[in-house]
Amino acid sequence: TFTGLPTIVSQNSQHTGTMHDAVAADGWVATFDSDLTPLWLKHWPKSPIGAPNSYHNLGSRCLGAAFDASNDIIAVGYQCNATCTGAVSKMAGSDGSQTWEKVFTDVQSFERITMSTDGSGDFFVRGKLLTTTGVATAANPTPFGVACAAETCGVIARMSGTDGAVVWARTLEG
Repeated sequence: TFTGLPTIVSQNSQHTGTMHDAVAADGWVATFDSDLTPLWLKHWPKSPIGAPNSYHNLGSRCLGAAFDASNDIIAVGYQCNATCTGAVSKMAGSDGSQTWEKVFTDVQSFERITMSTDGSGDFFVRGKLLTTTGVATAANPTPFGVACAAETCGVIARMSGTDGAVVWARTLEG
């Protein structure tokens, strides 16, 4: 069902050639009008040039996107280089220009986004943590701020739509 508002899609695409010198799958975010005419398309998240396809041979991916109350877009996924890290970005709904981006070195991926319905502008994410201390170090300069001792650890978090700051996070071990 479409309304007068633009519709959003996030997609993954095998990308080779002039923009990258390595074969990598990268994410894409696009908006369409109610007739499915493309309004804009942005390449996000990008794998750095020369990055290997290190996460299940998929490279970087956008795994979800949602409109906020201002019709701007918040997208979630992961960005791969030697390892993969969770990525969140806010883009202007009008043209896709990036308002902010957060890359968390102790998150392997963010896999889903849901906008809060309480009027705060916050959003919720679901993802997978790397098992670290959640403390900033030279090897982990931008941690998500929570830790998990289990080998496999999921996370559910509330984040600010204003700047991507973590409001709270809970881990799920198993």
